[in-house]
Amino acid sequence: MPKIQLRNKLEQARFKESVVLNCSVSYENSIANDYKLIMSWKKDGKLLAVENYEYKTGKITQPFQYTFVVRSHTDGGDYVCSWELKYDANQSISRNSLVNLKILPFLAGPKVKEVSDEAGSDVKLKCDVVGYPIRFEWRDEEDNLINGSDSRFRPEEEVLHIDNIDYTDRQEYKCLGIGENETIVEQTIFLQVKGCQSV
Repeated sequence: MPKIQLRNKLEQARFKESVVLNCSVSYENSIANDYKLIMSWKKDGKLLAVENYEYKTGKITQPFQYTFVVRSHTDGGDYVCSWELKYDANQSISRNSLVNLKILPFLAGPKVKEVSDEAGSDVKLKCDVVGYPIRFEWRDEEDNLINGSDSRFRPEEEVLHIDNIDYTDRQEYKCLGIGENETIVEQTIFLQVKGCQSV
């Protein structure tokens, strides 16, 4: 029975970094045959790479890799390396192994940006910090945590909802994206409120 091995020591990757996922199948075969060894990498059920190999005689280790560049937080998560040994047109055996890739938080937008809307509107402030896994904190310009105690302010992960905005909401809001190892990346969003005056 072939044995699958993951040769990755990757714990986390960075934005725009090249990642190489390695796995290999080892087996010992003494009988000549026309079996086919099929190896693949998948993520979320989607096929990323596949290769067909001859099932050779001898003591064999067959490496297989998948290379990509981290472009988004969706590149983080579980990757599955699988092998399938087809020894008949309709019969085969297969096994798989999994590696979990973490993406360090990174800022996929400007460090400071502005959002503008009319008084009385409901606005959404979207944070451009991404990563995997990641959690978010929202803070006002006095560094107070926005936790939904005021029903007009509803933080939902990377989005802060503010209902019925008025002039008092015209300020800087800070989003903190916090990675699994407590790495923090932040973004400041300035909310401009049009159509009202200070009292």
